[in-house]
Amino acid sequence: AGGGNELQMACDLAIAADHVEILQVGTRVGSVAAGGATQWLPI
Repeated sequence: AGGGNELQMACDLAIAADHVEILQVGTRVGSVAAGGATQWLPI
């Protein structure tokens, strides 16, 4: 998997259940963010 969170961050609206955790998993495995996440995260 991959790229889903980057796509979600580019959207104006996100719909999720109450128990959902939206994570950037690259930091857990030592990889860099892809798909523009480094530009979206500071916003």
